Amino acid sequence: MVSVSVPTQAGGRRSLCLAVPCDTGYLVLARIFATAAGRALGLDETGIEDLKIGVTEVCSGAIAGAPGGLPDPLRLEAWRSDGHVRLQLRSVGAIDLGRLGEEEVSRLDLLLALFADVHLESESSEGSVVGLSVSLPSG
Repeated sequence: MVSVSVPTQAGGRRSLCLAVPCDTGYLVLARIFATAAGRALGLDETGIEDLKIGVTEVCSGAIAGAPGGLPDPLRLEAWRSDGHVRLQLRSVGAIDLGRLGEEEVSRLDLLLALFADVHLESESSEGSVVGLSVSLPSG
């Protein structure tokens, strides 16, 4: 099941949310969400491309870290805060940010190269969380 919402959080923060099954077949939808959220929240094309790469990597890591047949969805949330677009992915399972196949670079290396702010909460009682932020263009 896929769901999209625009909830208002405590303190009046409005965010865009997407929940998709923990399955590679939904990566394209997650990237479309990143594009739409980035545009709606004021990112330029470079910021949108970075956000799409970040979403691809964190979703791929969540899928790689999920136990077989995990029914619970991945939850993406994007919002504007302090001159940034912030994106958070929540997964019930672990999020594998390790090496990409035989490459020496890891998903985490790629995220740290693209984003000044990468927040990781792995395997807390609520599952795993990765947060990213992209600076809004000045002017």
